[in-house]
Amino acid sequence: MPKLDDLDLKNPCKIINIGQLDDVSAEDFLLSNGGVQNLRNYEQIASYNWLGTPIEPQLVIPGAPKTLSDWRALRGRRLQRDSTGLIVDENHLMNGQFPMEALFRCVKLQMKDEADVYVSENPLTENFRFQNFDVVTDRNNLRKLFDFVKQNFSKLNKMTDGNPEPNGTKISLPFRNVVSVSFRSVPPKWQQQRSRSIRINVQVLGNLVCLIRCEEADIESGRNSITYGKDFEIQVTKSVNDFSSGSFRQIVAYSLGGLNFLVRFEVDAADYAESRPVAVRKVDKKGTSDDDEEQQALDVLLGKMSLKTEKPMKIPSSRLSVLRSGEKYDYHLVEVTSRRSNADFPKHVWPQMYFSGTESLIIGWQFYGKIGKIERLSIKIDAMQVRTSQKDVEEEYGGYPIKHMAQFHSLLTQIVEFARQKCIHPKKLLAVVWKREFESNLHIYEVENPEGFAVPESLGDYIAEN
Repeated sequence: MPKLDDLDLKNPCKIINIGQLDDVSAEDFLLSNGGVQNLRNYEQIASYNWLGTPIEPQLVIPGAPKTLSDWRALRGRRLQRDSTGLIVDENHLMNGQFPMEALFRCVKLQMKDEADVYVSENPLTENFRFQNFDVVTDRNNLRKLFDFVKQNFSKLNKMTDGNPEPNGTKISLPFRNVVSVSFRSVPPKWQQQRSRSIRINVQVLGNLVCLIRCEEADIESGRNSITYGKDFEIQVTKSVNDFSSGSFRQIVAYSLGGLNFLVRFEVDAADYAESRPVAVRKVDKKGTSDDDEEQQALDVLLGKMSLKTEKPMKIPSSRLSVLRSGEKYDYHLVEVTSRRSNADFPKHVWPQMYFSGTESLIIGWQFYGKIGKIERLSIKIDAMQVRTSQKDVEEEYGGYPIKHMAQFHSLLTQIVEFARQKCIHPKKLLAVVWKREFESNLHIYEVENPEGFAVPESLGDYIAEN
């Protein structure tokens, strides 16, 4: 097993400087996105819950997110401080050899040719094809690339191609061994302070560009900050059945500026009273409280959410097994976070909600773990701003200008086009790297002796042809 710091990269074959992105106009982006800022053709495609262990990983398909508890009653409650050992990337933890396999399997098993065997309810339409998409990624990668744009948008250097490393030297970055099924719970001492470097691996399957998440470790250790977010999330949410105790992943499809995305992300909770299909929306609301409405919605959904298979079904040529659940639903997604009471509003939440189509935010303001105010806010997707009747609060919370989104779209387009030109063979990997000491530059490297591909070879061949 190679060491974490032995993953060498070849000399950069492309450098993207923020200056080139600064020339992109908001008008051009709007024109490419049908004149609007919001995500277009948004659809919740598939979902799953993780069960089992990294030795015997299991997927429950479709999955079920946690529901909301009586969060209004939490004011004044004392939270437990976050401990070390928080999971950073569960998809890699559970299936480190092929970290995007669960995403593709989940979607593939709901395509019409396999749905009768694995997931018979609400299969995807016959015209659904992986090759109709430009990018498949975890939301985390989009957030990182958006951070690069918004933190550097004012820099006016020009984009260049070339090799900034003197004498053709190679670089080594402190990222985990992405091919190992095992995981490291305690990084070496030099990793105790989190690296400020960002890396995203890139693989091309047919026309589809896969952005593969890279982290230092699957389990975070050496935390220095005093945070209470995990316990707040536990207090605000509750499981709706046995398998929803495992973390829930939603997979959505949408288009943005002419690029078609397939995006996976973790969901904190769902508002079942606001979830679809029609059977839920037809619940009689007359004379019912919000809690009654939520419970009625749960009663409808839970009747169709029980497991349909008692034993996991093994997926051929895979380490993964599948447990069948019931119908697929469109959920009203909820983000849950906490913040120190004297801190600024967490504006970083908005890109996270935007890139996933998450509609609501529950934020708890705490002081050394004691909860003060708790509020629920809705995101105005097309402006990345809070929807609120208080104008002064809206101005305080703000959003991000469309200029950022235009630059982000330009950056993604350049990465996609370059990857398609460079990665003609599916066994080739690129690495997109942002080293914070070179803040205005994003480097694209060729990966030497590539390993840690998105999916097994046989599944990759299927994706490239369908």
